[in-house]
This record gives sequence, structure tokens and C-alpha cells, in this order.
Amino acid sequence: MGLRITTQILGIVLVAALAVAGCKHNNATGGEGDASAVLGATWRLAAFQRPGGAEEAVKPAPPYTVQFGADGRMSGQAHCNRHTGQYELLPSGGVKLAAGATTRMMCLGESIADEFLKTLGTVTRYRLDGGKLILSSDAGAVLTFAAAVPAVAYACPDGTEFSVAADEDEAAVTAPASLGGRSVKLPSVRAASGARYEKDGDSFWSHGDEAMFEVGGRSFHDCKKK
Repeated sequence: MGLRITTQILGIVLVAALAVAGCKHNNATGGEGDASAVLGATWRLAAFQRPGGAEEAVKPAPPYTVQFGADGRMSGQAHCNRHTGQYELLPSGGVKLAAGATTRMMCLGESIADEFLKTLGTVTRYRLDGGKLILSSDAGAVLTFAAAVPAVAYACPDGTEFSVAADEDEAAVTAPASLGGRSVKLPSVRAASGARYEKDGDSFWSHGDEAMFEVGGRSFHDCKKK
């Protein structure tokens, strides 16, 4: 199967009601806005409501996801393809998100990839509701995401904090802005104790509430789950 990478300048703008942490919106599209609750986790599309239609559940496979890194980059999956881009939190409480490269593989089976990406381009509002991320458009489309793996925050003795979303196979580690804010996905490797994930010199090890990180050539020991 051929793979063709195309750069798509979609110009997606999400004017979202991302409020300051702890701030509450009183309108119907509002909710508690906390940007930190959005970062790091992989958000999986769980339900799709088309304009004028009823909400329809979306199966976990094939996946339709989005992830927001602390470095202003976003990534995700649309069926068998990967999509990437950038986003910017605005002082006004909004966020601009512009898509970049998207792989163009021919996915097998039924797919809503094109509709999913197109709908992202119409979104104007955001809210968190019971651990779900809800994006909606003025036309009435609603994308409801659930955290595929809940993100856990770790604080290290020097004040450095990491966000980690891990399962038995993979860990998505998001470094703070002071370390470039990049997000890396590390595969699970064998460990004498606890759980260890490692790739290309970066690693994450945890046992109970304790963790150790190696990111960008620096080591962080005795980090604690918050």
C-alpha cells in the first residue's frame, strides 16, 4: 500500500471557550475551563452528532483521536492515517489550531476520516463535562471525546512536572515548556520492578506513586504522583 504525505494547510480555527482554571461559564456551551486538563491525554472520539441529527456512538476501532502537547503541537489519528498540526492558547480564552501534515493511506473498511477532519474545521466551542472533551460548531455539529488513557501528573523535587498517559503497551510522556514541551510516545520494555517505557534515549519508569524520567539527556529522580 502506497503512502503519500501531503501538507494540508486547512486553516482550522477553533475559537474555544478555554477559560482560566477554575472559571465557570454560565451559558449552555460552557463548563469548567482548565487547559491543563486537556494537555497530554489522547482524546478518542466517542460520539459524533451531525448538524440536525442525533448523537451516534463511535467505536474505539478504527480510532479517531487528537492530542494537545505543552509545546503548542497537536497530533492524532483519523482511521489509519495520522494528522498533525499546531495550536495556540489565546489570552482571550480561545485557541487557534492549524493542521499541518496528514498521511494519505487508503484505509480499509468504513471510514469517517474525511468527515471527522472536516468537522474539526468548523468547531467554535469547547467544554469539559465529566471527564469528556466536547467540541461543537455553530452549525450544530458536536464531537465528544473521551480520554483514551487518563493523564497522570508527576512532580519532581526541582519543581519540574511531567504528564503521563500510560497503559501496559505504551506511555505518552509530555514534558513541561521548560524542556521544550514536547510529547513522546515510549513503548513498554521489560523491567525488574514497576513499569518501564523507553525509546531513543528517553525513558519513563514508575512504581506505585514514584517515577523517574530521562528526557533530552537529563534525568529526573524521585518524582511523585500528584
